[in-house]
Amino acid sequence: MPYVRFSARTGISYPNNLIKGGDLNNAIVFVNRLMEKDELDRLAKFFNKPNVEVLKEGILNNVKLLFNNEPARHKLLDVLGDLALVGMPIKGHIIANRPGHHSNVQFAKLIKQQIRETKKTRKVHKYDLTKAPLYDINAIKNILPHRPPFLLIDKIMEMDDHHVIGVKNVTMNEGFFMGHFPTNP
Repeated sequence: MPYVRFSARTGISYPNNLIKGGDLNNAIVFVNRLMEKDELDRLAKFFNKPNVEVLKEGILNNVKLLFNNEPARHKLLDVLGDLALVGMPIKGHIIANRPGHHSNVQFAKLIKQQIRETKKTRKVHKYDLTKAPLYDINAIKNILPHRPPFLLIDKIMEMDDHHVIGVKNVTMNEGFFMGHFPTNP
């Protein structure tokens, strides 16, 4: 449900492109000021309703909330959905003060731009698959209790406190290939 707040300064917000694609059946409209009968009648006409009223909680037209914090939940989902535009998981804490779709999307664009710039300057580790590994399959089997098909690593080429470069050799007889594209492996 779209979340809309009427503003005491600007008056009714529906002319400001809010509740796009919706109506009072799928929108929660909060009113933060007293509204006269003629203004409620104009809203009823605009929303094609016989009448509209403001409940004691400040919600327009008797919408029953499923949760007492439903508007906050909706705003949180808006932030998560808009930041999904980044295209990858965000590992961090997001603190949103008065979020809205426009500011959320602008923030997502800034994050995406920062990722692009970081990728340009990031050092890519080089490794040689022909050199002797730090750990071969036998050494890995001595460390890990896993066995095929769950032993998903064949050798460790490089390792330090910040990264590990491992190798998994994938062949056609792997179990996950058996049912995929049987005539076109």
